[in-house]
Amino acid sequence: MTSMDLLTGPRGRRFCLEAVTALSDELWSRHLAAAWEPHNTGLRREFGAAVASEATRAAISRAPAGDLLTALARTVDHAAYWQPPDEVDELARTPEVLQALEPIARELGRRITGSWWSSPVDTGGQRAIQWIDGHNLPAPQPTGAAAKLAGWRERTLASERMAATWSRSLKRRTASSWWSTPALSDLVQTTRALPGLGSAGLLLVEDGAGWNRARIWPLAPTAGSRILEIREPADWVGLVERQPLEVTQTWRKTAYESTGLDATWLIPDFAAVAQEYDGVHLTAAGYLATAGRPLESGRGLTLLAGWDPDATYWLTDVLEASGEPTEWENPVEGAIAEWAPTRR
Repeated sequence: MTSMDLLTGPRGRRFCLEAVTALSDELWSRHLAAAWEPHNTGLRREFGAAVASEATRAAISRAPAGDLLTALARTVDHAAYWQPPDEVDELARTPEVLQALEPIARELGRRITGSWWSSPVDTGGQRAIQWIDGHNLPAPQPTGAAAKLAGWRERTLASERMAATWSRSLKRRTASSWWSTPALSDLVQTTRALPGLGSAGLLLVEDGAGWNRARIWPLAPTAGSRILEIREPADWVGLVERQPLEVTQTWRKTAYESTGLDATWLIPDFAAVAQEYDGVHLTAAGYLATAGRPLESGRGLTLLAGWDPDATYWLTDVLEASGEPTEWENPVEGAIAEWAPTRR
């Protein structure tokens, strides 16, 4: 993964910034000061100089893998596609900070390449999450995918028809759906197990609700399952161009808030994608290079939003149970802390 891959998109830039500011209280304070006073170029230059220092570069090369995972978790936690970029995202794309982050991104890209962040779906270690704190959401049901996808497509098209009757004025329009995934479809979504962590998905949740208790279900796809890998923006664009579904009316207000663009918006028609693939997996590296970034796609633009790093959406009934479920908890509600198995 190159520095350009990380610094071109908003999630990649945010990850670089989160990794740097976690190195010391001084860097954290300088970055907050620069973010809170966006018109103060002096503060941005001072922060950029601190980021570009040899000491910072050396510290990034030695940062523990767990610290980088925490930086990724914070990056995901702050993804918000229904509003303009926040102060930190704006800071990350200023010329002074972008230039300072380039060697940092180069080092982080080197560390990501060859790690699980860039690897294909781990078919032997997939885990589905059932959130059980207060909500007690249902256990994952790895059957009935075709009906779930048909319902998702029908609701998506119905939303488009309804949104077409709204005011043409962006100021008067209602913000609506922002997911480019088959969200709220009840399709099974899995992530890999990591050493000491029941599932990567415990940490990596866009638009999370501060859940801190979960039941982890081990699942495995049958041999020969067809899985599409999203490793880079071109993979996402290619999927949208092969199986496009227009969501302009539904997305118009929300996408404008996030990107400043008023355009034709497309997402994959996942009901059609299911004819080609059993699952679609987004690598963590692919997430950082692609998520939140408006991309040209055939007759419009597309935006990857609401898809967690390393997550696989399963579009057909190929999953089978591969072990007993376990329960995990996070001792600090609403914070990124260490998850651990629940003690009984």
